[in-house]
Amino acid sequence: SRLHVGERNVSIMFSDIADFTNLCESWSKQNFVFVITRYLSVMTQVVEMYDGIVGEILGDGILAFWNTPDDVDDHPSRACSAALAQQKALELLNQQFEVAGLQRLKIRIGIHTGPV
Repeated sequence: SRLHVGERNVSIMFSDIADFTNLCESWSKQNFVFVITRYLSVMTQVVEMYDGIVGEILGDGILAFWNTPDDVDDHPSRACSAALAQQKALELLNQQFEVAGLQRLKIRIGIHTGPV
């Protein structure tokens, strides 16, 4: 039996923390675990709020998909909305990090929609 795989239009988003390696070098192990756990938990929830699927977490990076494996109406718009919501969520996270005496984070986000 052959696996049936068809082409479909998908939105893909990748986001990560800018200059993460250098930031990590200045943190204690406890601060690293606090930041990365809090960051990934919040950003994953944001993706899921907009009907995205987190396909992989690569260090500090999040690879998310819309319209696969299930159909998602208006997936390009939902991916863009998730990216904007990640930026807003980062503002709140940065407030928490500053209270803990840690540097503010900056994130990078890329989105592409097309056939896969």
